[in-house]
Parts: sequence; structure tokens; C-alpha cells
Amino acid sequence: MPHHIRHSLSWHYHSDAREFLHRYTMLRPEDFSKSGRVKNFVDVLLAAECALKAHIFLGRSETAPLVLYREVRRLNHGIRPLADRADYLTDRAPYDAVANRLDHLSVNLRYSLDMWETFFPALEDAARIEHYDRTVANGRWRNEAVAEVVELVEALSPALTREVDCGVDELFNQAEEMAAFVREAKLVR
Repeated sequence: MPHHIRHSLSWHYHSDAREFLHRYTMLRPEDFSKSGRVKNFVDVLLAAECALKAHIFLGRSETAPLVLYREVRRLNHGIRPLADRADYLTDRAPYDAVANRLDHLSVNLRYSLDMWETFFPALEDAARIEHYDRTVANGRWRNEAVAEVVELVEALSPALTREVDCGVDELFNQAEEMAAFVREAKLVR
């Protein structure tokens, strides 16, 4: 159970990352058309984004939760900016690996038009078609990408999936603090 606001935010993003990875693994990319294969891989991109956001919220920053939340929201879906901001791990290698592999891909690839224009432009561009063959269509590349994202997710698991022993009063205080944060951050419209 989440302790405080930043821990709670990290817990939610970590849960999202795990669910995106689970959905990706439940579906076999080989069973899809090109467009479907890319849409399926978008779950890995979303998992990376969520894992990086979880690393930011659980990281070493002393930034107030609301300020940090707004900063993270401004980073949008960019894998590189999120990886650059993440600081939970002292070793930057996992952040750099995910950013180097995935930053050139966008979650907008979930849309057929974006996917086709990225990988298969109307005016033949062999380099872009080869890019698809080297990345999303390449099983080894996909597996390596998934492994890098899983590494980020698993690095947080001990801090976010353990039992927390606190009293009922503390649980209510935390719930009230989170409710106030949600109102102030305007999470619910």
C-alpha cells in the first residue's frame, strides 16, 4: 500500500507498466499484420514510459509532489526526457539503454496513419522500411527491448510491492492527502 503522495504516484505508474507488459506478452506479435504488430509493441513503449515515471516519483528528487507531477506531465510520452529525469537507480545504464532503444519510436504509432508514414511512407523510402525490419518486426530486437523495460519495472518492485505496516489513522491521513493532491493536480475532470 502506498505511503505518501510520491510513493503512491510511483506505485500507480509501476502497476500500469506491469499491466502494459502483461498485455504485450499475452498477445503474439507474429499473429498480427504490420499495423497490429506495431500497435502491440506500443504497449512496450507505454510500459517504458510508465516505468520511467515511476522511477522519477520514487527517485531522489526533493521536489514537492505536485511540482514534480506537473514536470513529469510536461515531459509527455518522450522516452529520452523521462529517462534523463529518472534518478531512482544510481546506475544510469538501464535508463540510457531504454532511451537509446526506444526514444525514436512514439506511442502515436498506435494510429495506423502514423505507423504507415513512419515505416512505410507512400513514396518508397528503403531506409524507413529497413528501420521497421530492424526494430518492431525483429523478434530479437523486441525481446531485448522488453527485457530492458522489465529491468526497470523489477528494480522498483521491492519498494512498491511490499506490505506496509501502519495504523488505521495513518491510512486515513494518507487517503486524505492523496484526495487533496488529486483535487489540486486536477486529475479528475
